[in-house]
Amino acid sequence: MIAWVQLKSICFESGVYKMNRKKRMYTKEERQKIYKAYMKAKELHQGQKRKSGEEYFIHPKAVGKLLIEMGEDADTICAGLLHDTVEDTSYTLDELTKEFGQKIAFLVDGVTKIRQFSKSNKQKNDLETIKKIIVYCAKDIRILKIKLADRIHNMRTLEFQKIESQRRIAQETLNIYAPLAKFIGAYHIKHELEDLSLKYLEPQKYEDALKARAKIKNAYANELNKIKKVIVAKLLKAGINNRVEIRFCNTYSLYLHTNKEQNPFIENLADLISVKIIIPDNYDPNLCFYVTSFITELWKTKSSIHNYIHNSKPNGYESIHIEAFTRIPFPILFKIRTEKMDKIAKYGIPSQTFNQEKWDMKNILENFVSLSKEEEASKFVNSLEESLLNKKITIYTADGTLQTIPRNSTLLDYVYAFYPPKIADYVKGGYVNGINVAPQTVLQDGDTIEIIPSQELRVTDEAWLSKVKTPIVRKRLKELGAKS
Repeated sequence: MIAWVQLKSICFESGVYKMNRKKRMYTKEERQKIYKAYMKAKELHQGQKRKSGEEYFIHPKAVGKLLIEMGEDADTICAGLLHDTVEDTSYTLDELTKEFGQKIAFLVDGVTKIRQFSKSNKQKNDLETIKKIIVYCAKDIRILKIKLADRIHNMRTLEFQKIESQRRIAQETLNIYAPLAKFIGAYHIKHELEDLSLKYLEPQKYEDALKARAKIKNAYANELNKIKKVIVAKLLKAGINNRVEIRFCNTYSLYLHTNKEQNPFIENLADLISVKIIIPDNYDPNLCFYVTSFITELWKTKSSIHNYIHNSKPNGYESIHIEAFTRIPFPILFKIRTEKMDKIAKYGIPSQTFNQEKWDMKNILENFVSLSKEEEASKFVNSLEESLLNKKITIYTADGTLQTIPRNSTLLDYVYAFYPPKIADYVKGGYVNGINVAPQTVLQDGDTIEIIPSQELRVTDEAWLSKVKTPIVRKRLKELGAKS
């Protein structure tokens, strides 16, 4: 029987498990499973050393810790602890399967295959590697979560590698793994991978960006502290518990923006400084809108409010965004969200939630997998990025129902998104704001849509292939006779 205190102290450093005894994240059986994987990995890596001269086991142990911080399930943590055993020890996949089960073995094998994708595509476009990883990880997003945790720790300890290896690994991280973190909404991971990559690819520019970031923090520290105190006090007075964080854009983003000719002044940066107002999960998420009203009372704000709570991004990102004009000489972005929303913004949707529920991202990935053989890598990745990351627009049906689709979508994209193919194939056009339009018409935010059904199959035009937004529609048009 493995006691709770034993697991916490033996497996991971104190403080990793940030939950109380009455509401533990893992059951007794799950903790026992984690401990078993921990001890097995420690045994198998016994005697192996890292480039730093440290025991190799430090690495899988760090990966396990990261996965706990990310809120991953017990199987994912076990696979993280064991992720190098099959490739780097005499331990076989069959032995792992017998000892830990098919699920954990599948995850370990998946992480191994991702590494093989990277090696086999060294002479090819990085987009091809991203495509292969996305297609494979669509089977189980946990594979990608483990790989990202693995890459983070490797990047944190990259100083022990030779300079050529540092640059190669850093470039691969910047080109492949940072975009993958962005795809799944793990922005905290993305930012750290970008910063660490820049550190080894452009050491002097990294130091310059670090100094510029420190200069900005020092210049506005007093005013930002005042803003923080005002918000905390005002919300507490209203009976709303809250946590306020000041966030500065990451070093890599600062490096990019301050090196653009069209954006020479740091003060012109969007999202240079943001203020996160985070409320407890036991509050109604709609309270975020009430909190927003406090911001509009305290400072002059831009008229537009970005509502990513009722209109969340496909990768699961939820928050209210509003820009305000304080005493700082450029707009400050305020982000209002719950604790759960904040964790998703850092690490993406927890794997167990992603696999259980029909999130937009899950559906999008499944659709893209069906097109993986037909779409070339660049088009595949660009289309996926647009589908997952671009802002959506809001449209209305004739009866007033509100619906959202990716911006720049055509009427055909809308039709196939909300109607089965047997109906969509017969739509020859529709009314947009009362005006009869063609199928390839691009929709705008706030449009009212009414489709025109027909008894005859629509004749498709090959020119539509370059106009439609979503790859699933391109695939359908090709099936109906349009040629690329």
